[in-house]
Amino acid sequence: MLKGSPVLSKFITEYVNEYMYLGQLITTIKISTKEIETRIENAWKPYWSFKEIMKDPKMSAIVKGKLFNTCILPILTYGCQIWALTKAHVSKLRTCQRNMEGSMLGKRKLDKTPHANIRQNYSNPRCNA
Repeated sequence: MLKGSPVLSKFITEYVNEYMYLGQLITTIKISTKEIETRIENAWKPYWSFKEIMKDPKMSAIVKGKLFNTCILPILTYGCQIWALTKAHVSKLRTCQRNMEGSMLGKRKLDKTPHANIRQNYSNPRCNA
């Protein structure tokens, strides 16, 4: 047994630098890029599970925007109230949101469509994480 290790019911509790609790990375240091990347990965999973709706050109952009706001954006921003974000973190989150919005409307990066034009199609708020 290590000196200073807490003992709970005959089990030794070990110290770790980070762990996941309720989907949130708990760490002894400030938020890392790893947490942001995890949030982005977790947001893309439901996006692709709604692929039939999100990629359907016949589906209304307003319906896609509502689905995005209710099912995907909360996953992307879960726990963001306690994050101390850097400009790089905010940039990653905004890029993820822009990529999803462009994908919903069938826009490609090669089209060079201004993001403001994409957002006007379904009046989706900007990610201000």
